[in-house]
Amino acid sequence: MRGCILSAILLVLLVGNGYAVWQIHLMRADLHALREERFGDAANEQVALAEYARDAAEAIGRGEIERAKQSLKRMDELLEEKRERAGEYRQLLTRQLEAAQDAVASGGAKASEEIEKLVGIVSREPESEDSE
Repeated sequence: MRGCILSAILLVLLVGNGYAVWQIHLMRADLHALREERFGDAANEQVALAEYARDAAEAIGRGEIERAKQSLKRMDELLEEKRERAGEYRQLLTRQLEAAQDAVASGGAKASEEIEKLVGIVSREPESEDSE
């Protein structure tokens, strides 16, 4: 009987840890996808920013102040978009981290509860055998 209970305890621990590991795996996959998306966009944005800066510099060199202002305005808009996206990425990663931490904590808490129940059963069992 104790062997079955100990096997059950081990099974509960494995399931709880497996769930926590799976949540971490999913979070890492999401983070990897976000990084790839972010760095791909960042390279394109860097090229666009360089083009806007080059255009503004050429316009200033020719005395075309309005064209330079437009290029600088486009740069400012692109930078503002980057700031907004960075904030969104930060919030998304924060939410995912909190979800993973909750999953690990709840998995550990559930496993601890089950272990305590099973240990209680195991510790009471000898008393009932002695009384027979």
